[in-house]
Amino acid sequence: MPVAIPEVMRFRQRTGADRFDEMWEGVLHMAPSPTFRHRSRASRILAFFVDVWAPRTGGAAVMQINVSTAERWDQDYRIPDVAVMLPDRMPRGEAMFVQPTVVFEIRSPGDETYEKLHFYAAVGVDALVVVERDSNAAQVFARSGENFVLVPPSAESWTLIAPVGVELQAEPEGAGAVLHLRLQGEPETARAI
Repeated sequence: MPVAIPEVMRFRQRTGADRFDEMWEGVLHMAPSPTFRHRSRASRILAFFVDVWAPRTGGAAVMQINVSTAERWDQDYRIPDVAVMLPDRMPRGEAMFVQPTVVFEIRSPGDETYEKLHFYAAVGVDALVVVERDSNAAQVFARSGENFVLVPPSAESWTLIAPVGVELQAEPEGAGAVLHLRLQGEPETARAI
């Protein structure tokens, strides 16, 4: 939506529908509210980082926050499902945007997840994890310059999210998969997501 119609914007603000809107180089992208399954997966990912990862690292993880830079945050931002920050990436004081270490995107059929990769690389996100909403299949991408490259799983089928020292595994189950997260090399910290 290159021109935001004031009546539409007021309605979206009044009803809370605007909380998932993103601004892409001055163009408004109005996404619908996620499904229950989508939000549930994101909540479980967040819980792992808050309960298991953050106490060990001093980092933080949050849901639905603007990702951008100081120079462009009001005209160019994306809102991932989960943003994970090491201590050096955590904002000081009240902030309207963050530059996370890792972002998680739960991908729904037909959404714009893969169109966000270049943006996340450009603002300094070190890794991106894409989780398919319906199958729970997952891909880990590591930043390489201004692009992302796919990280292959190990021989044991765990994929390392290196910047935060977390491993991910999508274990096949029925028509989908069960996603597991754990601290690198610490099987006792594994959680099914």
